Amino acid sequence: RAQVESGDGDLTAAYLYGRPFPPARVDGTLRDGEVCVVNGIALRIYHTPGHSPGSVCLWGELPGMRLLIAGDTVWGGYHPRLRSDLEAWHASLARLAGLEIDVLTVGHGRPGVFFDGARRVKEARGQLGLLFNPWFKTLGTSFRY
Repeated sequence: RAQVESGDGDLTAAYLYGRPFPPARVDGTLRDGEVCVVNGIALRIYHTPGHSPGSVCLWGELPGMRLLIAGDTVWGGYHPRLRSDLEAWHASLARLAGLEIDVLTVGHGRPGVFFDGARRVKEARGQLGLLFNPWFKTLGTSFRY
């Protein structure tokens, strides 16, 4: 909430885009364990810090599938400017690995929707922190080699 309302360029990741983040009023907060109903679908909130302190995932049951909307928790980037925390991230992925997940959506990567969600979360947990990519380019940046 604080980073959005203050327009914090680091914690909103605005620096990746080379633009300021305009401060915005936050209407409410999501609490761990809370259930939100969106278009008739009940989604449970899981606080999953690690990528950033305020990361959350949403888990719900739809007809015939259990869905996890993971955002950047599963394959987001690590950076001190985002206040990434590997220990907290490992704990968050361990928590998610205990869920029954048929379908997983992520904030980065293609195709972005996976139909073997539980396996993907367990793989991400095993890979977290093994290698950081020093060649990552901020969005809109290009280099000549």
